This record gives sequence, structure tokens and C-alpha cells, in this order.
Amino acid sequence: MSNKETEMNSAAGFAWVADLVDSRLDAGQRARVERAIERDPVLQADEAWLRGFVTTARSAELVDASALVEQSLLQYFDRWVQAQAVLGAIILRYRAALTFDSSQERVLAGVRGDSTTATTMVFTSEVGDLVLDLHPTATGRVRMLGQVLLADETNAPVFHASVLPTGEPVQTTESDAFGRFRLNDLATETVELTVNNGEVEVRARVPLEHIGRS
Repeated sequence: MSNKETEMNSAAGFAWVADLVDSRLDAGQRARVERAIERDPVLQADEAWLRGFVTTARSAELVDASALVEQSLLQYFDRWVQAQAVLGAIILRYRAALTFDSSQERVLAGVRGDSTTATTMVFTSEVGDLVLDLHPTATGRVRMLGQVLLADETNAPVFHASVLPTGEPVQTTESDAFGRFRLNDLATETVELTVNNGEVEVRARVPLEHIGRS
């Protein structure tokens, strides 16, 4: 898989889909983006939303804004761009360590799991914990139900979550207002999980090899 196809399935994917909808891609780029969309439900939803937005925008009756409104919007946009640049420069990044694995607790207790047994893992960092419920699927893959629990409850609670497997497209999703997220159909291997709310980023290496095995 090329770097460009990986990028399309990351946070930059929305921009690639927007370029596709606006017909700003050459034939090669268009083919790569369409392949990425076929594999990624998040990008499929982005494409559907963008095409609906374009259809609505084309049918809407537009009214010219006054000079004062136009000036205010431009000033607001300039401030927004400056703020985004600052946020990107000062984001704090942390590595979380595995502090609890229920499968290991079962081993110590002499209890065997089976192909339907879920595993709970907790990863701890300086800014909070990642709690993951890992469920084996009927196809031999893993479904991840996660939650970000921040030590400082005043921080932004909604996170962008992504998993980077080996040799497969990046999977991405967004959490709800309680930091809960879901990622389906993960390979049974060690994957890199990243959660980011624009203020802090937490990463953890999640071992999935034994999920669903006795």
C-alpha cells in the first residue's frame, strides 16, 4: 500500500474526498481516492455528506452579504487560522503504558477463555487512561470499544481515534462527548492506537494477537 493511500485513510482523508467531489483530482489520484473510499466506511460517510452539501448549496438562493459582514467573516477566519497554527504547534503528546490486561488475570487465576471472551485492557499516561474492551469477531478479527478518561475533566472530551495496523489501511473514528469510540474489524496483531483532541495526543501499542484465543 502506498503512502498516499494510507494518508487518504487518516485525518487528511476528508480533504482528499472533498477534492474528489469538486473534481479537482487527476485520473490517478481519483482512482486512489475511490479505492480508499471503498475500504473505509468513514470516508464513505464523508463522501455522502459532501455530495449532499454540494447539492444543497447549488439549489440554495444566495444573497450578497454586506461589506461589514464580509469584513467580519474575513477577520474571524484569519483569527481561526492563527489559532489552528498555535494549537498544532503546542499539542502535548504522551505514550500510554499497559497497566491492566484481563486475559493475564484469567491466566493467573487458572481460568481459560474461549473464542467469545472479551478482553479489557487499561493503558495509563500522565494525562489520563485509555480503557479498551476488545471483542473477537466471527471472522477472527477484533472489535475495539474504547474510552478516553482524562485526569483533567476540563479538557476537550471529544477525540479523533485511529489505529495503524501492519499492511492494512488506517482505521479512524471520532468519539462521543464522553470520549467513547468504536473501531471494527481490526487485525489480530499489535497495533498503534492514537487518540487526539487538538490539545493532547495519547498513543498506545495494543497487543491483539491473543484476543479470542484460549
